[in-house]
Amino acid sequence: MYWFVRVGTVLLACLGVDSSHFRGGTISWKPTGNGNEVQFSFKLGWAYSTGPGCTTEKIGQLVSGMNTSFWECTSGCSSVTPIVNVNYVCTGASQSENWEQGERTFTYTFPGIGPYTVEFRGSAWVALSYGSPGSWSIGTVVYLAKRNDTYQSNISPVTTGKPLYRVQYGCQSEIVIPVVDADGDDVKCRWSSGSECVSICNALPAATIDRDTCTIRFLANHTAEGTFAVAVTVQDFPKTSISIGSQVYLPSYPISTVTLQFLIETPSLTSSNCNDKPEFVSPTLQQGSTISAKVSEAVNLSFYASGNRRISSIDMTTPAGMSYSFLQNFSLHTGTVFLEAKWTPQPHQIGSHFVCAQAVDDLGKTSDSRCITILFEDIDECASQPCQHQGTCLDGINQFSCLCSPGYTGKMCELDIDECTSNPCQNQGTCNDGINRFTCSCPPGYTGQMCETDIDECTSNPCQNQGTCNDGINRFTCSCPPGYTGQMCETDIKECNPDPCNFLFQCEDRINEYHCDLIEWKVALTISSLLIIVLMIMFFVIFLLKRTRYSDVDHSWLKDFIDIQQADVQPKAL
Repeated sequence: MYWFVRVGTVLLACLGVDSSHFRGGTISWKPTGNGNEVQFSFKLGWAYSTGPGCTTEKIGQLVSGMNTSFWECTSGCSSVTPIVNVNYVCTGASQSENWEQGERTFTYTFPGIGPYTVEFRGSAWVALSYGSPGSWSIGTVVYLAKRNDTYQSNISPVTTGKPLYRVQYGCQSEIVIPVVDADGDDVKCRWSSGSECVSICNALPAATIDRDTCTIRFLANHTAEGTFAVAVTVQDFPKTSISIGSQVYLPSYPISTVTLQFLIETPSLTSSNCNDKPEFVSPTLQQGSTISAKVSEAVNLSFYASGNRRISSIDMTTPAGMSYSFLQNFSLHTGTVFLEAKWTPQPHQIGSHFVCAQAVDDLGKTSDSRCITILFEDIDECASQPCQHQGTCLDGINQFSCLCSPGYTGKMCELDIDECTSNPCQNQGTCNDGINRFTCSCPPGYTGQMCETDIDECTSNPCQNQGTCNDGINRFTCSCPPGYTGQMCETDIKECNPDPCNFLFQCEDRINEYHCDLIEWKVALTISSLLIIVLMIMFFVIFLLKRTRYSDVDHSWLKDFIDIQQADVQPKAL
């Protein structure tokens, strides 16, 4: 996808600026780990005291003479959006070579993962000795999808350069472009093309570039006292195939792109010996050396130079905030001078930075650049394993974030997510919180993971004698057929209780009815009893009719008893 490797996300737009003062620059970016926030770092060069206003007296200060020129998001955003002005911290200046340079870091939060294009553009380069200078642009493309090897967004490569290099006319020369990549990707360089360089593509005649070492080689014989523009594209390549978002990147496919632009002048000097030029000597660190730095701890560097003529200056390209001394004589070696540089990196400057020096003698001859890489490493905030409950720590810039295991939340995954917050248990079930799960203690009559199922108490067919079961909550009732009763219709209703039949009949209980069966012996007994009673009555009547009346009987024999009303045992009267 060409947009991904193009000069990209953030392009600087310079409107209303006298572009003949422009001396090139570069920009790089890295995600901060805070959503879609990106940190950009840019360097720009201008004619001396014509850009934001850097001079030798203002090195280390923020200069703000370009409040109306902005980096702008020109693609991917809903509209052209100004991001930040192009003012910077003054890092270097040379009145004799007519350039100033500064560096600045800023952050911007994009609405998504991109890609986004922003640019700083101008209408015309300085007058050049080759090509047709016109509009120019510096920028980079930001795409924030995650890499599958680091599980974080890509970080662009970083490069730097002087705004202006002086190369003696007629001499073979080479310029080594310092590059570094925080992701450990392979970094390669090529000539810029198309919109990367606009009007200064291939503007250095007969020059070659070694893509692997980022070394430019050329013979400065085109024009004496000439001025040439150089546009180089720096790209990072994965060491093995990776994917970023849905795109697969082979080792031959660039991930991101940054551009570097600067000027080269070819002065005619009185000394024709191309090797007669200043050089850096021990104890200066070797070209390409890397040193480490920690936040708020000072980094000290010294650059020692000597030559056949007096060294008039050592021009510096440094990170923002680096200070350096005036030239001093080296007492141990006549003709050698040195410069001391000091830098205390701040938390927002985490990453790789270059300190480049170039010695200049009284004749105007310049040494090869001596560039030192300062690796201001981000403190690994994950070293202390701050994420609890087996959370995965993702290290960021001066911060960390935790990818929590299922069931946990919080900045450090310290909080057990209460799965019961949503009250998932139905029908007044009790929710029991677990790790990434919950269980429900169901009230009587309910079952299921969330107590959503009413237990059917009729499943076992509890109603007897063809009774109809009516399911309820933790209960059932039976609608009994006629003739039955009881909780489960287990009781046959006794239609013979109370006995509906008279005494001559025996009640026979049936289903929902009864039948009176005649008891023959009772009938016979009853009839016999009735006959006996009738006979007794008859005998009694006959007896009454035939008995003698009392008054008709001689009762004289009773006179011997005192009281005839008393018992027969009373004594006789004497």
